[in-house]
Amino acid sequence: MSAAASHRTFLQAAVRHWRYFSLAWAVPVMLYLGGVLGLVNGTTFSLVLVPLFFAGQLLAYLPYRRRLIGYWALVFWAMLVPLLIWAALVFGVGLLGGSLAGA
Repeated sequence: MSAAASHRTFLQAAVRHWRYFSLAWAVPVMLYLGGVLGLVNGTTFSLVLVPLFFAGQLLAYLPYRRRLIGYWALVFWAMLVPLLIWAALVFGVGLLGGSLAGA
């Protein structure tokens, strides 16, 4: 398989099956907002997010289980993209807040 075909199948997997990946993509945002809410209100971490994480991963696994996408598309969209979303929120917002505080 050529590199162009590989990229096309990765994008097709996301376009066709985004509903399966959406909870996995939303969990890092919920984790970040839960942490911010905990800092602002002094509340503790909500344990509701732990089952949501596992539910998101199980839901994202369904297209692979049904042989609709390949293994590496699953790894990219269900594991790497949520990790990148989390990293962008934690480090990106932190850097933005630090630069705004210094200005």
